[in-house]
Amino acid sequence: FVGSADVGATTVSFAGHTADAVAARLEIESQHVTLSALALNTLGGTVTADGDATWDGPARGKVRIAWVDLETGSLFTDPRAAGRTTGRIELSGGLDDAVGQGWARWGPDRLDLPPVEARMTLTDGTAHVRLEPWDTAAGVVTARAEIPLKDLATSEGSGSAVTATLDVDGMSALGAASIAGLAAPEGDVTGRLSAAMQWRPGDPMPQVQGALEDAAISSPLGEFAIEEDITFGFDGEVIRMSDAVVVGENATVIAGGTVDLGAGAVDFAANLRIAPELGAVLPVPVFIRQPITVETRLRGPFDRLEGRRVTPHHVLEG
Repeated sequence: FVGSADVGATTVSFAGHTADAVAARLEIESQHVTLSALALNTLGGTVTADGDATWDGPARGKVRIAWVDLETGSLFTDPRAAGRTTGRIELSGGLDDAVGQGWARWGPDRLDLPPVEARMTLTDGTAHVRLEPWDTAAGVVTARAEIPLKDLATSEGSGSAVTATLDVDGMSALGAASIAGLAAPEGDVTGRLSAAMQWRPGDPMPQVQGALEDAAISSPLGEFAIEEDITFGFDGEVIRMSDAVVVGENATVIAGGTVDLGAGAVDFAANLRIAPELGAVLPVPVFIRQPITVETRLRGPFDRLEGRRVTPHHVLEG
């Protein structure tokens, strides 16, 4: 079979969206098809594409897709996702040896976020995605991911894992709250956040490992340093946090524990040491006669938690 056709339409609807001024040229010859000059106006911008495919033996082909100034706000229910995206993807080869590259840029409408750009390469059936450094109020965010596309459809427990890393240099919890539209906390937590994720086809949940390094806390009660890096992890069932050692001029806190989602249980401990001088800077001043140590342990199933607290008596006066 040999033939060609020019395709055109005024309006096309898909997935709840419309595209105007659709045009394309389609050519078919034996076991080969070519799509050229596909163009459409949608989401306030334009999309163009061309490509070809052959199935004389193992299916092979190539495709190029580009988009300019597409509005993202209508694709999500959250108005904070409003903005415009521009990008391009090129793919070629067969199912087992596809190669490609692409990039995309998103410029948010909101003024408190700068534009962000991501790049992708495809080799040996694995997509490598990189988020360029994104300088935000929450810190400088970078991320990478490797997605083994050939293995995603394999049986449980087999195939390569999807992996991803996230780093936030100069992290600010206050800045993150502002970006998320949350109420600003009375203080800030700063440091460097890093996390790594791994997920295999068939796993119900990903595994996560991470750390908060060089952290510090500022609050109305003073400045606090976190003496040791805080590590955390999630193995698909249990969330673990290493002991955080928080040291200030008038108080020290050591806290850490686990949350077992599989068993529905908690095991969390905290040790608080308070110097008498802290009473003078509390919102409601309190006279503290002598240093106080408070030891707290919370453990057990979610619906039958047991707590224990030990603190000396007769050391406080309002």
